[in-house]
Amino acid sequence: PIFEEQFHPSSYGYRPHRSGHDAINKATMFIRQYDLKHVVDMDLSKCFDLLDQELILTSISRRVKDGSILRLIKQFLESGVIVGGNWQATVTGSPQGGVISPLIANIYLDAFDQEMKRRNHRLVRYADDILILCHSRKGADNALKQATKLLEKDLKLTVNRSKTHITHSDDGVKFLGVEIGSNYTTIQAKKLKSFKVQLKALTKRNGGKPLQRVIKELNPKLRDVAEECIPILSSLLRTQESRVFG
Repeated sequence: PIFEEQFHPSSYGYRPHRSGHDAINKATMFIRQYDLKHVVDMDLSKCFDLLDQELILTSISRRVKDGSILRLIKQFLESGVIVGGNWQATVTGSPQGGVISPLIANIYLDAFDQEMKRRNHRLVRYADDILILCHSRKGADNALKQATKLLEKDLKLTVNRSKTHITHSDDGVKFLGVEIGSNYTTIQAKKLKSFKVQLKALTKRNGGKPLQRVIKELNPKLRDVAEECIPILSSLLRTQESRVFG
């Protein structure tokens, strides 16, 4: 709660009462209602592993003054990892899978969110998945340069240039497993193919499994498909309503 009130409204990952669906809907709104169709899609390399521990503690200490809590967080960051059965000290990053690691990442990246807001950029961030949405290609080029400088120089992270690019919503924006177009939303082809392969493997006739076991294994997969489809269906309904009712 101490940090939640300060976080950027377009940050959605690992926050209470927010979801990937909300992030998809926000990006869709920016594209279709705000006409921000030139989109910077940024990918960070090993974000959790590269968080600078000094910057983490500095960011947290601005809101938390209790020295004992800060020491506990420092111990958590330096708790190390087991590699090949051997313990190794950690001098950068926050342990992946750690209970507070997602919160630490949000605290760390909030500096980026707020600075981009100060520069009047529209963004949607889900953990380390970042979209910056712009009116023009020139604006997107400028946003990419500014964002890269902030992330690499100020926050000491690494932008994966091979996976970072600028696209137009007419060509589809891939985000959190879906593809958002100027007037359509669909599940990404590779994700849909993965679902089909998994479902086919579970339902093949020569599997030799009892029916009840097949149903038990199938239900979670079907729930996954349904959860992916919910934001898409709601987006399609809103699009149709706007066409009918203006």
